[in-house]
Amino acid sequence: MHQLRCIILAGTFFAAIAWAQPQPAAPAITRIEGRVLVDGQQVEAPLSLRDQSVVRTEAGRVAVRFGGGSLFLGENSSVRVFESGAGNWNRLEMLDGSAVVTTGAGRTLLAGEDAVTLA
Repeated sequence: MHQLRCIILAGTFFAAIAWAQPQPAAPAITRIEGRVLVDGQQVEAPLSLRDQSVVRTEAGRVAVRFGGGSLFLGENSSVRVFESGAGNWNRLEMLDGSAVVTTGAGRTLLAGEDAVTLA
């Protein structure tokens, strides 16, 4: 009986620790200047993004918050935003134009199929 009680208490303790771990933030548009479209529809901030949403600017700019930082998309640019999954952060696919990515104190992995230039 004592062993069963210890196992239940230990399981509860570890479940509480796992539940308390910070979850990646859902991608969201936080600021818009000018004309910005999500999946072909003009939008206004703030707006949560769904998995594989395409954010496109025309004569405008947009700020997108994601799990590891923020993306600032320039005029006439587009990006596909993938939601966070269990144990990973958001993934961004630059489709066209220019962007600035900012990150917090954590490590960020940047990978691309084509050449990537950071300025």
